Amino acid sequence: MNEEKQADYDEARISTALEASDHLDTVLERLVGLVGPPAPRAFTLTFAGQ
Repeated sequence: MNEEKQADYDEARISTALEASDHLDTVLERLVGLVGPPAPRAFTLTFAGQ
C-alpha cells in the first residue's frame, strides 16, 4: 500500500473509532436510563478494637 493510501486509511480508521466511541457512550447512557443504576451489592464491615 502506498503512503498516501496508508495515511487516508489511518485517518478513516481514527474517525471511525471516534464515532464508534461516541455511539457507545450514547448507547450506554440509554441502557442505564432504561435499566436504572446497578443494584447495591452486599458488603461486609469488620471492626477491630474499640
